[in-house]
Amino acid sequence: MRLRAPQFIAEDGAWKVDEICEHLINISLDDPKKFRVDCNWFDSEFKQALDIDVYQHPFDATEGFTSFSASGKDILILRLESSEVWARALAEFLEQAEPLDMKKGNISGKKPYGEAYKEVLAQVKWPKAVLQDIYATQYCRHFYSEDMLSQIVAKWSH
Repeated sequence: MRLRAPQFIAEDGAWKVDEICEHLINISLDDPKKFRVDCNWFDSEFKQALDIDVYQHPFDATEGFTSFSASGKDILILRLESSEVWARALAEFLEQAEPLDMKKGNISGKKPYGEAYKEVLAQVKWPKAVLQDIYATQYCRHFYSEDMLSQIVAKWSH
């Protein structure tokens, strides 16, 4: 296993979950613009490369995906955490009668650090104001419903 963060492993090999949580919170507070870079990806990368503004096309937050045609291109947008609908979304996009057979592969919970990963997810909490700032972005408002955003903020804030 290639170790990317040796400072978070104790001499006995245990993961320092509290320190990992503190680090995650600190990086979001130390450089908020860097932490929010993904919120600008569709403008800074996608729109620049394809001259397509995804925000001009509705996204069904309940479905977790959308497809549309623009500038002579067929576009499929999948929300990352909605992987349970990807097979159906891809089948619809590719005009296949049946959902594609997709298998999950990169599952963090099944890796050597899986237990530590689960502990971090259970423990890490951000200040509510930080999350409200992130989830007020155009990106978040486009791909998530108000109810979803409220639930996310409640789950990850203290």
